[in-house]
Amino acid sequence: MNNYKFNDQQIVWNQLPGFDHLSYQILDVDREKLIVDVLFKFSANEKIALHRHVALNHMFVIQGEHRIYSADGRLTETRPTGRYTVSHASKEPHQEGGGVKMSSYCSAYGEPAAPCTKYSTQNTILLRR
Repeated sequence: MNNYKFNDQQIVWNQLPGFDHLSYQILDVDREKLIVDVLFKFSANEKIALHRHVALNHMFVIQGEHRIYSADGRLTETRPTGRYTVSHASKEPHQEGGGVKMSSYCSAYGEPAAPCTKYSTQNTILLRR
């Protein structure tokens, strides 16, 4: 079995203010369907800001581990390389991060949980009505 390493040297990573340990790159925006395809890079062994999702979220772990933490900081889920998950919008806040020793690269796309009036391609946030 061959082991491959995801090469991100040609990707121009962006930052979201207030979200340390997270970088992103928008791949595509479907303005009609209000869907954003994006790559996320989580720093190794770090957590990003407490937040919640207001849209359906599809996530595929390209490399490393994608970790999910409850609002109190407890590790609730570890998603290994190759894991595909679909998460519904939720009022429950959580944190996310990369696994030990390696940054996590995840590909995601989201669909609005409710009709949206505005979205921003600069920070990939969907705003609900």
